[in-house]
Amino acid sequence: MPNSALLKLRSDQLAASTAKSLSPVYLLSGDETLLLNECADTVRAACRAAGYTERVLLNVDRSFDWRDLNAELAGMSLFVERRLIELRMATVKPGKKGQEALLSACEDLPPDTVLLIQAPRLDKTVLKTAWVSAVERAGVLVQVWPIDDSEFSTWVAARMRQRGLAPERDAVLAFCARVEGNLLAAAQEIDKLWLLNGEGPLSAETVAEQVGDNARFNVYKLADTTLAGQHRKAFRVLRSLRLEGVEPVLLLWALGREIRALYAIQVAVDGGADVGSAMKKARVWGQRQGLVRGALARHDTASLAELLVAAEQADRAARGRGQADVWDHITGIVFALAAGRESTVRGAA
Repeated sequence: MPNSALLKLRSDQLAASTAKSLSPVYLLSGDETLLLNECADTVRAACRAAGYTERVLLNVDRSFDWRDLNAELAGMSLFVERRLIELRMATVKPGKKGQEALLSACEDLPPDTVLLIQAPRLDKTVLKTAWVSAVERAGVLVQVWPIDDSEFSTWVAARMRQRGLAPERDAVLAFCARVEGNLLAAAQEIDKLWLLNGEGPLSAETVAEQVGDNARFNVYKLADTTLAGQHRKAFRVLRSLRLEGVEPVLLLWALGREIRALYAIQVAVDGGADVGSAMKKARVWGQRQGLVRGALARHDTASLAELLVAAEQADRAARGRGQADVWDHITGIVFALAAGRESTVRGAA
């Protein structure tokens, strides 16, 4: 039977914890799909090993009836003694009925039942809510954090070694350059390398021959890196899109949309509106609000108006009605949008 515990774990500590004992409740939260799924797999495997033979899956969306969770917890199978109930939440705000159901579940979980909850990343406000506190009192909270750029090569090397590969340092570096921080692609390519070569040494030459270039960017990635002020990365994305043959009109559509939204928000704020309300009116939601706030901090109404003009000029060039090269226009817009009000709209190498 699971043991109750008050515990916060890192994702890399979960396997060792479940090997010792199971907790009644697990809450896995994060936005990195691969790592979140692998943590869930760890809990499932531990449950199977402990004889939890029945698995119930509940997907929580807008139409979900929280009474379904109560019904599952109340309805014990006549033939299955141990059950794993998985609750996959699309949002970390379950509403009043959801909070009540989760509180009840955590405080009065039936014996021989494990409740596994998967949810998006929990911010500081959500971590203080009653339902998250109830989970912590009853079981285990695992916050799954993304692998940042400085840790990615270490993660790749460790995963290769887990597969029995012995990569040279240059092989790891070459591999990281190919997959560009994409964890799911990295995991798939490492599995492919193992299948093709078996266990043993791995050279940079082998990586170059066998690993596909997964550094695929799209217009949304260009917009996001530019809004984030990451001009070097934005230029790399832009070069990749140009080499892939993406039409300039599509890039200008994405950049122009962001510039128009920023300008509308800034004008509203200048007029006395709250920035949060202005972003909602401009239909800026969720995690993108942080990107937009950062961009607004670097700009003012005048610099955004200048960018609007530059975007119009670039659009004319893209449609053959301007003399300057459209890619020079786009490069200048990316630089100015990323750099902020101190810059001018110009090209960059």
